[in-house]
Order: sequence, then C-alpha cells, then structure tokens
Amino acid sequence: MPAAVQVKHSKFPVDHVLYDDGDFSIAWGTYDGGRRCLGMRWNGDPNDAGYPKLFQHPVWFVLPEELSVPFVKSLLGTTADNKAVLKVLEELEASGALKR
Repeated sequence: MPAAVQVKHSKFPVDHVLYDDGDFSIAWGTYDGGRRCLGMRWNGDPNDAGYPKLFQHPVWFVLPEELSVPFVKSLLGTTADNKAVLKVLEELEASGALKR
C-alpha cells in the first residue's frame, strides 16, 4: 500500500494520490470541507511519521491554488499516476484555475 494512502486526516480527505515514491507523496483532496487543493508530505519510515506531522500523527502540507496548477502540470510524464493527474487538471480547468 502506498505510504500516502495511510495518511488520513479529517481536514484533508484525499481523493487521488497523484505521486508516491515511498519517500514523498503528492495528493489531491478537499481542505477543511471546502477548498480543492494539492497536499504534499515526506512519508518517513515505520519509526517516524515523516513530515509534516501533528502530535506524531502524519498530516498533509496544503498548497495554495496558484501553486497547485504548476505542480500538477509538472507531474505529467513522470512516474505519477497520469490518469489521476489528468482528472485533476480537468477539475482545475473547469474551476477556471488554469486561466488565472
């Protein structure tokens, strides 16, 4: 199971794990019940919850929308889940974020 799938936080439920190489993950979800955005984290190991963490529990670092667009675009053609990346780009296009 990818490390990112194990990170569950009520303020950032994940819809798609876009990238996970075991050490670093990028996911798309909804922050605090409203804003759709990108989250990132270093995954750590069995003895360390990685970064960021809150009271030793893994959480996501959430990016502002204007940074999400270039980050998501940069994932195309990498080892990322390109199908999920394209879904996120479609969502960003529908929201008008790609034009901003």
